[in-house]
Amino acid sequence: MKKIITYKVIILCLIAPNTFASASWSSLPDKISTSELIFKGVLIEKYYQTEPDYTQKHKSNKVDNTRQRIPQVFTVFVFAVDEVLKGEYQEATIEVSMLGGCDEEDAGDICVDYSFNYRYEINDNAVMFVNHRKNSNLYQSASAYSTAYTIKGSVEILTTEGSINYIYEKELDENGRPVKKDVLTLDILRQTIFDEHYEH
Repeated sequence: MKKIITYKVIILCLIAPNTFASASWSSLPDKISTSELIFKGVLIEKYYQTEPDYTQKHKSNKVDNTRQRIPQVFTVFVFAVDEVLKGEYQEATIEVSMLGGCDEEDAGDICVDYSFNYRYEINDNAVMFVNHRKNSNLYQSASAYSTAYTIKGSVEILTTEGSINYIYEKELDENGRPVKKDVLTLDILRQTIFDEHYEH
């Protein structure tokens, strides 16, 4: 029987409302600037792999890597690249790795799901903001599900987990909350990337 483990990440912020709002709703330019590569593509394959990870303990301020290696399950999404919106990328496909998923062979029939995961199915049209994983040929989402988009409709609205994304005003409202300015579309994203490039 397959065992499913779900992890929910909860962040408690004991700080002023305005600070919390600014940190929680990253602006589109901020997401663009922290991403090495932004691409549009179609999911053509996904597979699961396990990477070993050491349990660690400190002995006299030293990390002991001799203890048991615990496997971590990753989902790898393979996209056919339609368009590179930011950065340099010449290959026809790109592989994006996400912590979580199922690996029946190596992880003992266990599925691991995190609350910050994103979900794509074969033939989904996606736009992803990614960075290169250290010591790997794979990429990873720059900010988990908040930089992993699905394209919806002929207007090409970008959605996250089924929710429409919005662009917000720079100024917060009287309650310290972001003010919606517009729905995020692919054309708006292209223009914002263009503007950010020439402003810098």
